[in-house]
Amino acid sequence: MKISELYHATAPTRLSDILDRGLTDRGESKFQGNVGQRGVSTTHDFSVVSGGNFGNLILVLDGTKLSNYELVPTDYWGDDSEKEIRVVSKQEGETIIPPEAIKKLVFISPEMRRFEIKHLRQHGIPIESFWKGNTTTYDEDGRAIKENRTMQGLMENWRRFVNEGIDSRIQKQINNLKKYPNIVVMVSDGGFGYQISYAQLDSDGNPKELLDPPDGAEDGPWGMVDIAETSESDGECLDGFYVMGSKASKGWGPLLYDVALEFASTEGGGLMADRFSVSAAAQAVWAKYLQRSDVSARQMDVNHDPSGSGARLNTTVKQLTPDQKQDDCDQARAISSKGDDWHKDPTSKVYRKDSEEVIKALEAAGKLLLNMGVNEGRDFQKDSSYVKDHAANKEELIGDGGQENSPPYSKKPIKKRSKSAPPA
Repeated sequence: MKISELYHATAPTRLSDILDRGLTDRGESKFQGNVGQRGVSTTHDFSVVSGGNFGNLILVLDGTKLSNYELVPTDYWGDDSEKEIRVVSKQEGETIIPPEAIKKLVFISPEMRRFEIKHLRQHGIPIESFWKGNTTTYDEDGRAIKENRTMQGLMENWRRFVNEGIDSRIQKQINNLKKYPNIVVMVSDGGFGYQISYAQLDSDGNPKELLDPPDGAEDGPWGMVDIAETSESDGECLDGFYVMGSKASKGWGPLLYDVALEFASTEGGGLMADRFSVSAAAQAVWAKYLQRSDVSARQMDVNHDPSGSGARLNTTVKQLTPDQKQDDCDQARAISSKGDDWHKDPTSKVYRKDSEEVIKALEAAGKLLLNMGVNEGRDFQKDSSYVKDHAANKEELIGDGGQENSPPYSKKPIKKRSKSAPPA
């Protein structure tokens, strides 16, 4: 695949580091062996990033300088709305795009602050600002030297995303859900956690959860996201919920995740990945949250408690905040993936939203159901394969070492879930 230009949006605060060290792979999941989820996220359509949803700074990459990389089309949302292309190194290890591949910087901002431009003059990269359909080019001292209100080819496919309110792609899923008059998003209390799923209402308004594709409707909305509080052996984990398991039809999973994220942010400290097992598809979700401007990420620490989950791996790295216990959380999965760089893995963080805009939008559309009795005694947590296989997965992750336990780590780590979950 050959493309003349690619666009990567980020926060202006990251620019200095990018120009010094290059653009790095923040969403890599090389442990999965799935190239579709590795690499630097870019798009070949400027209109996707021109609204500022992914950050107010756009790096325009020179496609002719990316010959040593694979360009991998990726369709996370199932509708090709992002026109995403991941730039993946052909070599083993982290993808790093050098600063020399950046041909232009575009700030999505109503005005350019002169001192920012002066700071960048030494790099010799052309700078523009783009605001409400207008482009302004600046000289090295920050003086506007050219303003183009027609944008010519650049504006032909331009569409502005709203930078405040619901993410436009989530809003699109809500709109699509309205096409199914008897299907809603349902939040259920499973006793040891919560399930966010699609459900079909019968003629009396009674819901039936759609956890698998109904006959003849595999492309329609079905699926679930199961969440629960972390166990004592995991650590305090900033009071967050973790995802026990998830599945959904293509393109319908992100809406469930956003409802789960808002619910977990209201009821606790936010939402995080399972502490032991994360699929390639789930890894992509956390990588997306790390990039979204409406979602905040809080870094958690490793858990050095000798009796905690994954103690053998957690104690191989230093703590980031040794004087704080509330952020301690089992990071065995992230450590096994990235070693000393475990904190760069998206699954090492807890994510939260400060608003319930998606939940409120679903309520306003009559598409949200809070139902705590729909499961009729069924314990969806015990039914989850993540829980059924928990002990075996944990044994595989931390129990295969040949070294005998020695003080102060003479106590064998707990292999079963506790506090918020029944034994697997």
